[in-house]
This record gives sequence, structure tokens and C-alpha cells, in this order.
Amino acid sequence: MKKLLIIFILCTMLFFPSGSAYAQESCPISILTPTNETKNGFPVFLSDVDSQEFWNIYNNSFIKKSVELYQEAQKYSDFKDERVYLTFKENSGRYARSGFYLKEDGFYYDKTKSPYIELSTSDLSGYYSKLNSTTQIFPHEMGHVIHNITAVRDNEIHQNSTNMHYSNIITEYSTAFSEGFAEHFEVISRIFEENEELKQEIYQDLEKKKNNIPKLLQKGRRDFVLPLRLDYYRMSVLFWLQTHEDLKRHELGSNGDGKYKNSLIEFNNTQKTILYRNMGLGQNLQQKRNIQQSLSTEIVVSNFFINLVTTGDGDLIEIYSKIFNVFSKYLNKDNTPELIEFVKGYMIEYPDEKDRILDIYKESTGYAFSKEFAPEIWVVSEGKYISIIMDQFGGLNFPFYVFNINTCEKEDLITLKGISKKEAEEIISYRESIGWFNDIAEIEDIPEISKATIEILQYNNSQERIQTMENQLEEKIESGKLVISFSNIIFAYIQHLFFRLMVWFILFFMVYYYIIIKEKRPLLLTVIKKHIKFLFLVALGLISVILSSSLYIGDTTVNPISLLLIGVLIMQIIVSFIIRKDKIKTKDSFISTLIMTAIILYSLY
Repeated sequence: MKKLLIIFILCTMLFFPSGSAYAQESCPISILTPTNETKNGFPVFLSDVDSQEFWNIYNNSFIKKSVELYQEAQKYSDFKDERVYLTFKENSGRYARSGFYLKEDGFYYDKTKSPYIELSTSDLSGYYSKLNSTTQIFPHEMGHVIHNITAVRDNEIHQNSTNMHYSNIITEYSTAFSEGFAEHFEVISRIFEENEELKQEIYQDLEKKKNNIPKLLQKGRRDFVLPLRLDYYRMSVLFWLQTHEDLKRHELGSNGDGKYKNSLIEFNNTQKTILYRNMGLGQNLQQKRNIQQSLSTEIVVSNFFINLVTTGDGDLIEIYSKIFNVFSKYLNKDNTPELIEFVKGYMIEYPDEKDRILDIYKESTGYAFSKEFAPEIWVVSEGKYISIIMDQFGGLNFPFYVFNINTCEKEDLITLKGISKKEAEEIISYRESIGWFNDIAEIEDIPEISKATIEILQYNNSQERIQTMENQLEEKIESGKLVISFSNIIFAYIQHLFFRLMVWFILFFMVYYYIIIKEKRPLLLTVIKKHIKFLFLVALGLISVILSSSLYIGDTTVNPISLLLIGVLIMQIIVSFIIRKDKIKTKDSFISTLIMTAIILYSLY
């Protein structure tokens, strides 16, 4: 009897393995553990068999469907490997990468042709129902992988534009298509999520952020417009910018408003004007982008594919198999924008859907389909430029700025030394009247443009000139003259805040010392005491803004003014208790606190 029992147990273990072994067999995702080792320039990974947590996510979210789509895409690709490779790294920016070696039992297995997805270790934090969580970022990166294996290019996408790509920033055709296709997967992952409980939680988080982000945007606009604000909301952009970006990807990707230009305010400082525009704090629904701008904006591409998928017949596999088929046959055959290549190819492959795809193209871009397109004519402008939105105060100023003459606006042209605002307006007006420039020489046809301006544009319009500037940038980075570091951004923030608070402190002290407080006091000691107090309250204001972006009461974020006033009240109670026997000091403390708080409230509302 014992022998029979042992045989039964062994058979059970053999046919029904438990724990991670079973999960690994049922999940076509291989989790890779990073090492510090490289081989032939490629990273070396170890295989991780203890990833039950991620496999649970895989089995209960759209991630599983995205893997099925990846396997379907391989039918239209020369690349064949049903497994998906995934690694988690500390503080990773999340990427779709290609090429590595897998080390097992001392042997190195060549995976240099295999794509893999790199996520951050924080993506396993357990918050899977929020925007920008693993359940949506994994499909985003899978979109990149699918695009890369089906729409094969001779070389990697080279981003000429120095604008760091965001959903509604104009970059170039190739970047916009690649990022737009990946972004649409995020929205699709929510729409077609089969786990109803997870889907409901994701949309609840979406609604919560839709209700609260506009408040931050409004206050962010005030930071740009109102004089001498402490710019708390621009300084806290590190804490809310990604949420705003995630929201734009969903909202503009779904409603199609990405075809309209970003809201713009013209400042005396051109860099500030461009920075405000690129932040995408709103859309100007009265001004449509031109067609080349739409084709160079990733959220427009995302909206196109969202509409194509959600209005298609059949299940997701059937719908996407058509897309992958067109990718493999028609994309990257020449310099034509990929979205135009795709539409042409789709109409050839599926003529019965011609009217549908033409309607979708027009709805997404704002224009009827045409095979004609504007060439990308790049111009380089030498001078300091803020290319990263998080770098609000120029901690990482790049030494040049590159833009496309067919997609730029007048504020971009003004960055070129020697070009006036009036001439920039004439160039843009002429371009819009003819559609686009086919060559930089066509600038000469504009009667109002001076010969000097023509020479400036022609001199700065060459790949050699751009390459020279890029080489100089690399040399500065290698020599240490230009340090691209997050700490530089923070240092610029501190500098900016310190300058503003010093201006306010001088104004405060003049009012306080010479008008309100009549009796004479030791000047230096009074300055030191009040300055320390002011620094504390300014820091309290910044902390209030940072905390308010993530603290909720129900579905509403906590008002930073409320947090500040609570902090000030607690501070004043403690101080008043300490100096309660000295009525003059108590009165003095109350008055100075009142004035300082009023200054900070001006920057918070």
C-alpha cells in the first residue's frame, strides 16, 4: 500500500508540477536578471525562475493578450522566437531593447537578435490598476517590439529633432510613428482589458486624475504668467508631469484633439515660449496643425490606430494581423512618412476597407489623404536650449536646437540669431499658403525676406552642420564641460527658488522693519532670524504642493493651501507657546507670519 501511495505522489508531482515551475511553463515570458557583465558589447542576463508575482500579473491582465499579438506578429517577420524576454532594473526609464546574451550553467546563449523589454523594479510594486503601471506600460513597450520586428528598417531611427518626444510635441515622421504606435497599445490595453475588476479600477484611477490634473495645469500656467511667483508648480513638475502625459495619451489618443496645436503664450523670452508650448498644458481647438505637423506628432498616430482597431471587424488577433501584414510589406521602403505608407498599403491589401481607413486618416490628422508629403528640412540653431520639459530652469541647457522648417513655428525660427519676429511670421505665413517647402532655396521666393536671413537659413540647413553640432555636444559631454545629470536640474531649481525668495524677502523686510515694527532692533540678528523663518515657510509651501499632487480625500487631491495653512498654524501655536510670556515677541511673530504666509499664498493659488 505504501509503495502504491509513493508511486501516486511521484506521478502527481510529475504531471502537476507546483509553484514557479508550473507558472514558468504556462507563461511564454522569460524573466531576465541583469548582471554587470557584457559580451561583444551586449548585456549578459541570467534566467530568473522565481517570478511568480509577474506571472500572476500576466495571467490576469491585457499583458497576456499583448504577448499573443507579439506571437502573431512573428508570422509577418523574419524574427522567430515565441518567448518574450523581460528584465527589471533599478530606476529604468522603461525601454524596448534588442540584443543580449543569456548565461546559464556557465554557457552563453546568443540572443543578440532577440528583442527584450526593460522595466523598472518599481513596476513590481503591486499597483497594477493605475495609469503608467505595468499592466499598461508592458503593452506600450510591446508595441515598440512589434513595430521593430515587422516594419524592418535598414538602420535605427535617428531623431533629428532636439525636442524630447512627448505625446503632443512635434518631432519627426519616424519617431512620431514609432511612439504613436506604442502609445496606442496603452489605450487599447484599457479598452480591451478582460479582467473586469482590474479594468474598473484602471478607469477609476483615470477619472480621478482627469478631475485633478486640470487644477495643476491652471496653476502651472499662472507660474508662467504672473510675476515673481515662487513657481512651485513648475518646480514640482517632476511629480506630476508623467501623470499629465499618461492622461494626454489616453484623452487625446481617444478624442482626436491631438491634431490641434498646443496652447501658446508669447513671452519676451523665446525659450520660455517654446517650453510653455511643448509642455502641452492645453490644446488650441481653433488652430489645427498643418498636415506635416500632424504626421510628426505621435498622439495623432496613436489616435489613428486606436480608431482603426476599435472600429475593425473581428477579434483583436484578426484586426492586428492585417496591421502586421501591412507593416511587413509596405513600411520603410523609402523616405515616405510611415503613416502614409501604411494607409497606401492597407488600401492595396484590403480594398473593401478603403473608405473606412480614409475616414479614419482624415479624422485623426485633420486632412484628406494624399500621397504627397512635405520633406523634412532640418535647420540647426546654435545657442542654449531647454530640450527636456522637466528641466524647467535650464539646468541641462543644450548648445543647439534642431527643427524642421516645414513643421516649425515662428518662435522656433526666432531662435536663429539674425532672424526677426516679423521675418519669422512671413516665412510661416508663406509656407502655410503654399503647403510646404520642397527645398530651403524656396525661401528666396518670399519678397519680404532679407538676403541675410536667407543666408542664415541656408548656412544652418545641412546635415554636415547638424553633425558638427552633435559632435561638439559629444565632445563636451566626454570632456565633462557639459554634464547631463539629474542633479543639474535640481540645482537649477534651487537656484531659481533661492533668487525668487530673496527678492520677496527683501520686499518683506522693508515693509516689516521700517513700516510695521517701529522700535529699533539689531538689524543683522533680525535679518537672520526672519530669513530662517521665511526659508522654512517657503519650503513648507513647496512640500505642500508636492504632497497635494498625490494625497487624496475621496477622489479629490488635497488643496496645497490647506496643507500650508495647517503647517503654519501648527508652527505658530508652537512658537506662541514658547514665547507666550513676551507679548511684544508674540505680536511680532504673528505679524511676520501673516505677511510671509500671504506671499506664499500668492504662489500657491
